[in-house]
Amino acid sequence: MCLTLLSQPAQAILVTVNSTQYDVTAFNGNYNDNASKFATPANGGLMPWYGNQTLTEQFALAVYNLTPTNGGLADNNTLGVGPLFARASETFSSDRSSFLLVLTSSISINSVNSGYPVGQVVYYAPYSDSNASYAIATAVPWETDAVSVIGSTFLFAGGVWTKRKLAKPLNKD
Repeated sequence: MCLTLLSQPAQAILVTVNSTQYDVTAFNGNYNDNASKFATPANGGLMPWYGNQTLTEQFALAVYNLTPTNGGLADNNTLGVGPLFARASETFSSDRSSFLLVLTSSISINSVNSGYPVGQVVYYAPYSDSNASYAIATAVPWETDAVSVIGSTFLFAGGVWTKRKLAKPLNKD
């Protein structure tokens, strides 16, 4: 039974950026309540792209290009787009380039910016206390499906070894 549970594939959105595979998810909240997430993993955060515009764009486009669009991650209903990718540490309310989003439809994202083509990279930032869907990612150290195969192989080998050790020799008279 344990092997069956181990062998179930995880329901995750996996993307590969710069030869590293990441499990990308989204959380709903705001910066004020979740400031610790807005940093690179080396700095205790959950956004490996944070502070790097090129890397932010690579992640956003990798997620956007999944089928269904954005891999089905939670979207920002008021904006009509997928999760925001934080890329900078500027004050949210004064710098409108703190977040990157990739439009999934040609709609207005606010009263100033409207009618962007589908899939265009756009920079936008909500206020620090505004709730939105933000992308976060964790590096996947290895192919997780292989763990169950390796584990079951070791269990099988251990069973064979135990059986041979405990087997009684046959006496022929």
